[in-house]
Amino acid sequence: MRKSLTLLAVLVLSSVLVFAQTKVLTGRITDDKGQPVPFATIKVKSTKSGVSADGDGNFTIKAKTGDLLEISGTGVSAKEVTVGESLRLNITLERRNAAMTEVVVTALGQTQSKARVGYSTQTFSSAVINRNASVGALDGLQGKIAGADISTTGGPGASTKVVLRSFGLIGTSNQPLYVIDGVPLSDGQFQHTSTGIDGADYGNGMNNINPNDIESITILKGTAASSLYGGLAKNGAIMITTKKGRAGKLRVEYSGGANWSTVGKLPEYQDQFGQGWGGVFVLSENGSWGPRMDGQNRKWGSIVDGDQLSKPFSPIKDPLRKFYTTGSEVTNSVSLSGGNDITRFYASYSNVTSDGVV
Repeated sequence: MRKSLTLLAVLVLSSVLVFAQTKVLTGRITDDKGQPVPFATIKVKSTKSGVSADGDGNFTIKAKTGDLLEISGTGVSAKEVTVGESLRLNITLERRNAAMTEVVVTALGQTQSKARVGYSTQTFSSAVINRNASVGALDGLQGKIAGADISTTGGPGASTKVVLRSFGLIGTSNQPLYVIDGVPLSDGQFQHTSTGIDGADYGNGMNNINPNDIESITILKGTAASSLYGGLAKNGAIMITTKKGRAGKLRVEYSGGANWSTVGKLPEYQDQFGQGWGGVFVLSENGSWGPRMDGQNRKWGSIVDGDQLSKPFSPIKDPLRKFYTTGSEVTNSVSLSGGNDITRFYASYSNVTSDGVV
């Protein structure tokens, strides 16, 4: 009888040890449509230790049979799963209603439910901002923001001008406040004072922002946004959230593009009459109402040593069109990101070669 009890105790103890043995589990997290849930969080409820899934929803974690795993992610409902005997877990999470969970980035990087914000807002993701290989952070949003006028005031490198809900002040700046990760940005134009040229536009603060480094842009419209940043935001605010490193494998991303531009419309000039006024050729005049151009050789240009050059008295076709060239912009950007649960990093390099139509 004693031997039987001893054998029974050994069997029970062995079963407990087997049951409590830690094992390595692998798995994949997908949503209810079969799409991966990137960078989801998996935690062991009893120990609070956890890992993050990679961009394809794959993960590896150490746990024991019977442990309860807590799984959560962006845009999906959290779920608890009990570890069984299998070493492979395929977990499906339900997508939440985006309209009910949409949030807006407000002051100092805080988020608030869009339904509870008391002023008009619009949010754009990185994919929308960089869809057309934009050189400027706001170039890709032209025509996409209700009540906003976005324009570039000059050639390559010139300032980007934004007016939300029309002009509110006369004789002063109507520009919104730019806020990057909670920090206000000075958006004054750069002036080249060494040349003595007044009014030359050499860009503004937004030119320093690489569009490929932006995670999202939220537009806070109207005077109500000034409650977040005071009088600086009286014309609205543009909140920019930059990309950050995520735990997981090293990620290398490249984006590039090219844009070509040409002058769309030019003024039409008459080409029937030559230099002068009232049908009379006058060398010292720059008017174009002299004699009718008949194609005959005529003297022209300055008199040098008592002589002038001669050429047919005929118009030059499209001289202004020939003056302009085809402008080009070529953009290349590469970024590295990665890290673990403690340390994360994001680094990028972007190069823009821009040549205007002049």
